[in-house]
Amino acid sequence: MLIPRMMWPLSIYNIAMTKVEDLQKKITAALKRWLKLPKSLSKACIYSRSAKLRLPYSSLEEEFRSSKVRNLVTMEESKDPCIQNAGIVVGGGRKVDTPSEIREAKSRL
Repeated sequence: MLIPRMMWPLSIYNIAMTKVEDLQKKITAALKRWLKLPKSLSKACIYSRSAKLRLPYSSLEEEFRSSKVRNLVTMEESKDPCIQNAGIVVGGGRKVDTPSEIREAKSRL
């Protein structure tokens, strides 16, 4: 679909989360139109992973966050010391704090 094609540019460039949210709104509106769902239906119903009726769609916001975290962990845990010590900043704007999300995930483990 559309999201795999969008993920490469979203993961390598520093794009703000507000832009991703705007794209998500447009994707959700088109998806609701295509599936002939009511406009008032919550996006949680479409992208839920725990509902009884699971649609095979993932949220662009969720994929964006996970790709940023994946990129930062790849850079931090690289075997090359130049990459480890380069101080690469993987950002997603003010709404996405990738290093704290990694710390929270590691603390949960």
